[in-house]
Amino acid sequence: MRPPVAALMLAGADRLRAQRAALLKLGALEWAERFCRRNGATLEEVLGKSRHQRITAVRHDFWRLLKDTLALNFCEVARITDKDHTAVMYGIAKSAERAGVSV
Repeated sequence: MRPPVAALMLAGADRLRAQRAALLKLGALEWAERFCRRNGATLEEVLGKSRHQRITAVRHDFWRLLKDTLALNFCEVARITDKDHTAVMYGIAKSAERAGVSV
């Protein structure tokens, strides 16, 4: 099943609403919110554009969790989170490096 396009060309609240809808459609919204809370961030921060180191680390871990748990490829994770697939590739590699695992 191809993930829905989350937020292409949308801004602000509409973008976040589309991203949440994409996660809900995949059955991942509830555990995504739990993951963010456990890691000291909100889902809005993780799906947003913040470049604070703490948030970007959680975002990268979230991308890796999406990829591994839902068996998505980089492009699908990028589509759901409205990011470039190369940013997702880099973020997942950084997350794996911090965790000491291979991608």
